[in-house]
Amino acid sequence: MLKHFTSQDTMTVLGCLLTTLAIALSGTSTTIQAQDSEAPDGIVNYTRVDATVACAGATPKEAMAGLKGLGFVSVVNFRTAAEEGADIEGSQAAAAAAGLKYFHIPFRRPTPEDVETFLEVVADTDNQPVYIHCASANRVGAMWYLKRIKQDGWDNARAMTEAESVGLRSEALKELVTGFIEQGL
Repeated sequence: MLKHFTSQDTMTVLGCLLTTLAIALSGTSTTIQAQDSEAPDGIVNYTRVDATVACAGATPKEAMAGLKGLGFVSVVNFRTAAEEGADIEGSQAAAAAAGLKYFHIPFRRPTPEDVETFLEVVADTDNQPVYIHCASANRVGAMWYLKRIKQDGWDNARAMTEAESVGLRSEALKELVTGFIEQGL
């Protein structure tokens, strides 16, 4: 026997569905968590932000083939050659051997030119998915903050929350990049 639903029954079912959807979506936010389980061996502070980007800290040259295996097309490295453990030439060679594009934008404190170069690299869909790293993910978070505001139109608070989730912890870098935005960089 078929039951006929009244408009009250329909509203009750619809209300339950909307409540379930709201509960499911309430766990979704701009806060992301490190996902070291996906990262190739040796990578620290790995965070897969979305399908087009992952951010991380120190990345040994031996991890380049694993990054290619995860589907990355390019690597952006913010480490300077003077940093302990930063084997820039070895990383470039390993990236090339794995078939990855390699962009080295070395800095301790980014300049407006560093920012513009980075934004050009990540905006180019031929470079995606892109893997971005430094030593700890602190500089990565700073640059990711700028990317979210300048290219994605995010507001300051939302971009900073995600940048901190990626790895931005330095108050000096936070002040620098928020200053860039205030100055219209």
